[in-house]
Amino acid sequence: MRKLYVGITNDEWFYNLRDISPEVVNFWTPGAKKFKALCKGEWFLFKLHAPQNHIVGGGKFDFFSVMSLENAWKKYSIQNGVYALQDLTSKVRAYRKNTGGDLEGNTIGCILLKDVIFLAERDWFLPPADWSRCIVRGKTYAIDSESGNYIFENFIKGMNRLA
Repeated sequence: MRKLYVGITNDEWFYNLRDISPEVVNFWTPGAKKFKALCKGEWFLFKLHAPQNHIVGGGKFDFFSVMSLENAWKKYSIQNGVYALQDLTSKVRAYRKNTGGDLEGNTIGCILLKDVIFLAERDWFLPPADWSRCIVRGKTYAIDSESGNYIFENFIKGMNRLA
């Protein structure tokens, strides 16, 4: 079964990366919880937070690892979606506000994505009808499901218009 994952992302992360258009990005998570939703080569798509609430791009999942903030910055620098280690540290601390901003061993989850595509705004599309407003991190879809097919077809259509 082929799958895709729609991950919710920070608008600033998306716009910073879209501006430089790298082929590889680190979709970092503030915790080190293992990401097991996809196999290598499956699509990981980006959905902006409400009120924008559109699927706007994506990349092919390569691998997941846990890294220190410093190592993630050294390895991926601006491919983390920020312009300095201090910015990355501040963002992680803000997302960990429920733990008082503690950096819990100074590690983050790193979801490495390759062949990244940033759709033109005209090709952004809304998530499917079964997308719940309660989703915090993201959701996996089988491509052959109704919702998965809707997402995949719209993404491919937007990707083809970029070519």
